[in-house]
Amino acid sequence: MKATRINIRKRQISNGRSSLYLDYYPGVFDRIKKRMVRHETLYLYVYDRPETLADRQHNDEMMELARQIRTKRMIDISSAYYGITKKAALIKGDFLQYFEERCMLKNNTYHSVFKHFYQFCNGYCTFEQLSVTMCEQFRHYLLHAAQSKTTRKPLSKTTASSYYDMFLYILKIAYNDNAISSNLAECVSGIRAEKKIMTSLNYEELDRLFKTPCKYEVLRRASIFAVLSGLRRGDILALEWKDYEKDYHGKPTFRIVTKKTGAVSHHPVSAEAMDACGPVGDGLIFKGLTLSMTTITFKKWVTDAGISKPVSFHTLRHTYATLLHENGNSLYTIQNLMIHLHPGTTAQYICNSDALARKAADSLHLQPSRLKRLLSKVKELFR
Repeated sequence: MKATRINIRKRQISNGRSSLYLDYYPGVFDRIKKRMVRHETLYLYVYDRPETLADRQHNDEMMELARQIRTKRMIDISSAYYGITKKAALIKGDFLQYFEERCMLKNNTYHSVFKHFYQFCNGYCTFEQLSVTMCEQFRHYLLHAAQSKTTRKPLSKTTASSYYDMFLYILKIAYNDNAISSNLAECVSGIRAEKKIMTSLNYEELDRLFKTPCKYEVLRRASIFAVLSGLRRGDILALEWKDYEKDYHGKPTFRIVTKKTGAVSHHPVSAEAMDACGPVGDGLIFKGLTLSMTTITFKKWVTDAGISKPVSFHTLRHTYATLLHENGNSLYTIQNLMIHLHPGTTAQYICNSDALARKAADSLHLQPSRLKRLLSKVKELFR
């Protein structure tokens, strides 16, 4: 195999500057992108015609930094070429610190995984301690010992599966960063999520619920808004009047920064949903609404309404998707309104609707003449 040469090259950009990048020949395999690459952008720039002393010093510093990066890349490539296991300085460091830093680049769910792992290892874990055995022990912990922060009940198998997948993803990143010498994520089995039966409320159940007296009026208004907007509970709790806007048709919308995924969207809502918000003001839209109201109080309210099926505040989001589907909206439209990254996630939210099932059953018809022939053949079989 031919040894790889690495050269520092320039590419002209705007304002009389050039961007620095590394040119590999032949190409090298990028463990993160999972493909061969020829160039690596360094995100450094130099001035094409430095006019001042500061400009020349800047160019010298950037070129020196580029040379240092090139040297590091040459060492990495040579180590891999000669089969030398590279022990990064990070391998003796604090894995929890690394874990938390990576979680800061992700959404809040990753922080929940970090908290569970922190509790599992009693607040101390180095890179050297990471092993297949520890991964399997953490898997067992999520399935049998971990509890939900809000309900204080064991995690569902679906949640445990999702958390464990996120933990393995962090291990994969650590391997790609040369923080650990082996890819532990490929050495262990994940948790198979149980197939959950999604529930939603029909129009009759919604009417019964909203006509039943609720202990807190703000909870009733927030529930109506949840059905008509499909927003997540965390987004509704954090929703403020400063997020309220109008589109170019003058229709109400909300600028939503999704608490779960960090995605930003302009979410359209109906005039009926705005009625549930009350008069336009300042601060939080649903002032006084708390997390406990959407759990304990909400479930008691549902019971008082005579609804026996398992219903949570999140069920209102399922209801929103199901009703949109019943009204003939496409999966793609519902995906955008639900602020989902993948249509498969949206499909899980659309519950089996009795109305759609009846409509599908009644849509099948046989031609009378054909049906008559089929029935005559059936009668002949029994003669």
